[in-house]
Amino acid sequence: FRANDISGKGEVAIPGATAKTYILTAADADKYISFEVRPVASSGTTPGIAVKSARQHVITLPSGWDVNPSNFSYKGLVTARVFKVEGIAVESGILAAFVGEECRGIIEATYHPAPDQYLFELSCYSNRLSGDVLTFRYYDPVEDTVYNMDRSVDFVPDMSAGTSESPVKMNIGVDFIVSFPVGWSWFSVNSFL
Repeated sequence: FRANDISGKGEVAIPGATAKTYILTAADADKYISFEVRPVASSGTTPGIAVKSARQHVITLPSGWDVNPSNFSYKGLVTARVFKVEGIAVESGILAAFVGEECRGIIEATYHPAPDQYLFELSCYSNRLSGDVLTFRYYDPVEDTVYNMDRSVDFVPDMSAGTSESPVKMNIGVDFIVSFPVGWSWFSVNSFL
């Protein structure tokens, strides 16, 4: 089934989508997909009771936001909490790790009841034992906007940066360009962590 929102507004059965698997199409972008299973008795004619899944939002990711873990030899984990506005953590969206412009991991936010917060448990990949610096980008599908995060992590095989109790805190980064007048060689900025 395809619907316009999480409540099922405008829901229709997808023509021909009756197999065990379904491959998303362009028509599914930004829609909500669900499926229904109606069991059939192995003998007799008693119909089973249909069970319907929860609706899932189909998000179209930015170009280049994909990773194939089988292309890499090493793996590590970054558990992060993302703050879009100072002091207010996000509760949805996608976090991705990059080395340069190459995506090295991608994950959706998930709710963790014990710390009562949404976290990103991001598996990251590399083919190098050292030297790769992971930078992070957050995608807000509601705004269809990508934000650079203000943290980076040096990749090490089998690393575990952050935990559900103490995640790596990432904030929306700010691009800042400074032009130095002739004779100036440094500047300072007040900041907080």
